[in-house]
Amino acid sequence: MISYEEIKRSAHLVFNDYLRYTIEHLTGQGTDAQKEGSALPYFPLTLQFASNTFSDSIKEKVSVISEIYENSKNESGAGYSLDIETISTRSNGRKGVIKRIYFASEEDYLSFVQKENEVSNLKDSLNSLIKEDALKLDLLNEWAKEHTAFLMEEHRDKEFWHNICIAATWLLQNPESNLYLKEIPIDVPASFLEEHKNLIHSFISSDPIKISFEVDHGLKKKPFSIRFRSLSKQNPIMLGSLKPEEIALSLGDFAKLEKTGFLENIEIVLIVENEMPYLTFPNAESTLAILGQPHTLNALKLCKWLKNYKIIYFGSLKEHSFDNLSAFRSNFPNTYSMCMDTKTLEHYSFLLERGSMLKNKSIPKRLTEDENVVFLTLRLDSEKNVIEQDKLELDYIIEEFKEVSKL
Repeated sequence: MISYEEIKRSAHLVFNDYLRYTIEHLTGQGTDAQKEGSALPYFPLTLQFASNTFSDSIKEKVSVISEIYENSKNESGAGYSLDIETISTRSNGRKGVIKRIYFASEEDYLSFVQKENEVSNLKDSLNSLIKEDALKLDLLNEWAKEHTAFLMEEHRDKEFWHNICIAATWLLQNPESNLYLKEIPIDVPASFLEEHKNLIHSFISSDPIKISFEVDHGLKKKPFSIRFRSLSKQNPIMLGSLKPEEIALSLGDFAKLEKTGFLENIEIVLIVENEMPYLTFPNAESTLAILGQPHTLNALKLCKWLKNYKIIYFGSLKEHSFDNLSAFRSNFPNTYSMCMDTKTLEHYSFLLERGSMLKNKSIPKRLTEDENVVFLTLRLDSEKNVIEQDKLELDYIIEEFKEVSKL
């Protein structure tokens, strides 16, 4: 049944389509009709309804029609308009019938859905980008559709889009500058560049950042170190006569570790998610342990030599850990997991506590059937969805490592 609430729902349902049409109109990428003149030929916009009927109850019908009319532009001077046709009936004589509900203009529509400010921001931002000419209009059209929500935000800095375009253009023209972010010779504050890396990157590439903003665009980055330790008593790390418990190498040097001969007796690479479990992991022959915090996992994709070894990932029982494991497997698909199975979940169920969940509510793709069961079990209970790995008993960890090592 048509009602005022149904009109509001229908009006909001077409908002995304209106935004797409508006972007195409501004960038000149729509139909010929869209390109002609300055007015947006999306209006008048007639609303479509699943049902065009009203209640059979005379009392309810009168009430609903009255509310629709009182909130229409015909009566209030703003919002949707009604086409009312007068017809003759045998029983009730002449009466008015609503034949069409529509928005006569863009202003009427935006005031009704209360999106004037957001759309004004969108148009101002898009017009600024067109003036900057940093992207060809067909590319700008596609980019704007991917970043519509950001375009609708208010950017108080008048130079915002100018600064974004200057930075993106310079990086595109200087892909291997080997400069620090603060050294780029453009009149844009380094703090601005730091804050808007992802946005600047989106003007240069449609692909997501692979390693880091700096690495992807040929900039210098603060030295990034990989921490690792040998778990073997027979083959410890040797620096002359020194046997360090742990070493930290820059990512560049760690990626070349296979050329040093140090890995000669290594068969297993153990990635440990948290620092204390990594530092206290018991002795294990032929095993190299790496502290695998999230930012490290992404960088390890550069270490191709890892594919020559059996890789075991030891994480917590929580959504983020399974997401990290899945992402890591995109580069190292044969990675085994440890203490991230239904056996561990059941054994330590009394330790379950409330923890953070993935914000995007996604389900990792590269999980085994058993891992997926654990993930979904944790997802279904927001109050008991985390067991941190540092709470597991040492004896249990040792036995699990032995089991996975045999696989």
